This record gives sequence, structure tokens and C-alpha cells, in this order.
Amino acid sequence: MINNKTETVIFLGAGISYVAGVPVQSEILKEICSNNNIISSNNGKVFIDFLKDKFNYRSNCEDFPSIEEIYSF
Repeated sequence: MINNKTETVIFLGAGISYVAGVPVQSEILKEICSNNNIISSNNGKVFIDFLKDKFNYRSNCEDFPSIEEIYSF
């Protein structure tokens, strides 16, 4: 099957992108959850729903899982 849908992939690692303004792992969930453009997008809503369903996330960028917990899910 051929899929012509454009997808976005973000590669992060070893802090190399930090100087370019990309948050490190310890900051990325806070950045995602506090960015209105992200959380109001379709993908953002799906991600927040995932956090609520699987990790009992409430809101206000508090009490969210670590990025390692999400990766290992």
C-alpha cells in the first residue's frame, strides 16, 4: 500500500539539539503540555487523552509521567 500522507518525526538525543532550542527529555513534556498550539492541535489532543487514560494525568503540566515511562509503555 502506498501512503502519501505526510508525517512528522522528531529525533532527540544526547542533548545535541539543545543549543538549537529543542528541549531535553526532562523538559519536553512540560513544553508539550504548556504549549497551546500543540495541545489544541489534533495530535496534541490525542496525546493529552493518552496521558489521561494511561497515566492518570490531570492537567496544568503537573503529575505527568516521565518520558521514559511513556517510551516504555
